[in-house]
Amino acid sequence: MSDSEKARIVDETIERIAANDSSLTRAYLYENGIDAAACVRIAEALRGNTRLEFITLCGNNIGPVGASALAEVLKSNTTLGVLLLQRNDIGDVGASTLAEMLLSNTTLTKLSLSYNGISDDGASTLAEMLQSNTTLTHLDLNDNDIGPVGASALAKALKSNTSLTMFSLHRNSIGDVGASALAEALKYNNTLTGLELNGNNDISDDGASALAGGLQSNETLTKLYLFGNYAIDTFLKCKIDRLVKINFLAESEELARRSKIMLRRGEELPHTAGLSTESAPYSAESARSGRSGRGDRSPGQGAVPVRRRVRRHSGHSCEHPKGPPVLV
Repeated sequence: MSDSEKARIVDETIERIAANDSSLTRAYLYENGIDAAACVRIAEALRGNTRLEFITLCGNNIGPVGASALAEVLKSNTTLGVLLLQRNDIGDVGASTLAEMLLSNTTLTKLSLSYNGISDDGASTLAEMLQSNTTLTHLDLNDNDIGPVGASALAKALKSNTSLTMFSLHRNSIGDVGASALAEALKYNNTLTGLELNGNNDISDDGASALAGGLQSNETLTKLYLFGNYAIDTFLKCKIDRLVKINFLAESEELARRSKIMLRRGEELPHTAGLSTESAPYSAESARSGRSGRGDRSPGQGAVPVRRRVRRHSGHSCEHPKGPPVLV
């Protein structure tokens, strides 16, 4: 697509947003050459809009100025639920302004900030927001520069957060310190169902061991992604895999709790609940081959749902990724 064609699409979309077009509830403006100035125009158009529920601006170059303009308008917006800003170079400044916005916004449920050069400083401001925000359910911080300090701040926030269900931190550098902090948070958090830590997060056996310990006291996490952390011992991966599988398959949190006690004692888990210690846990190999060890799955889909309280990861992004419920 030529630059002029991209500019035309952006102009037309801005006009429709500004006109509060009732037929425009989702705006797809990824990789359209949108800079800070164009993003400011989009933000101004949003000021009076009450129709738009979803907007993706990923793969542009809005920078911290564009992010700040969006944040200011969204403080009072009551309709937008999904904001995707991957690959926009917003940095810590942009992340901080969006975090401030989420202290007052009560509509946004999904925010993606991957590939944005966010470091521990930006992560810490987002963590402060998570301690009081009660509406955000999905937060994507993949492929940033977040280390142990930022991960620890986010973990502390997760101890008291009651809304987040999917949290993605893959391809950062949180290390064993960050993983251990998140493991501690799992002992207190009972709303998070998905956690992505895959992709060379510098997690080794110490961090994995802590995660296994955290899962012993957690009955709600049903998706944990750790592949790409090659320093983790296979035995620990299998242990984590089994603990998450118990959460996924158990018909209730109480059954998951009892099953983990039985597992610690070396007792046989109930076959009727699909929790037998003889059954193979979910693994990277079974996920790639399409075999989950329980039921069939269609290509590209997750495992057959076996408990009502499992919430699926919607995977909103430019690439629309999908994955199995458990993959370590």
